[in-house]
Amino acid sequence: MKIASLPISMASPEPTTELQEGIKYQITDPAKRILAPFGAVTVYVDADGGGAGTPSAADPATYTLNRLTGAVTFNPALPADATVTIQGDYLSPTTVAESYEYSWTIEADNQDASAFQDSFVKRKQGLLDVSAELSRWYVDASLFDLLDTDKTFVVEFYSDSNTAPLRAWMKIASNEISSAIDSLVEEALELEGTPDSDRRVVSRV
Repeated sequence: MKIASLPISMASPEPTTELQEGIKYQITDPAKRILAPFGAVTVYVDADGGGAGTPSAADPATYTLNRLTGAVTFNPALPADATVTIQGDYLSPTTVAESYEYSWTIEADNQDASAFQDSFVKRKQGLLDVSAELSRWYVDASLFDLLDTDKTFVVEFYSDSNTAPLRAWMKIASNEISSAIDSLVEEALELEGTPDSDRRVVSRV
């Protein structure tokens, strides 16, 4: 589990790398790709590209921002030679906890939308939710402090070394510490997803 310090302001707009021509761009510096969940972010577009034109702030209605990956997706697509820069606050997380067991769940609250004469139950997707459980050997009270201060933090889950991690904004819902005479002290956490200012909770990195 990674926890970030206070948001760090970018001194100037950060250059991006084009992932999908005219559509998807990501901050080039991997250390600055996690944007503050609630800070202001400005996306600049130079339609002429290569610094030939003057960058201007893009209309938020024309793009979708992913703060968990530092990526922006445009609709409609930009001109082929356009360049994109992003400025705002970013997070620099450090690992504070590792576990010996974890699980995460993404689920939908599917609503019954059945009508008379339907042969089967018809469902429409309602609210989505992300939750996780993490168990570790007790080290210190740092995770309890996160619960006590109602802090939103970044969690990354790795299934294996070849799979991109799942990254989510989460809060601690409960922190249970237990022990027995013949075992080490254990700490069990229940985590719940919470959205950033763009209503995003989870993303594949």
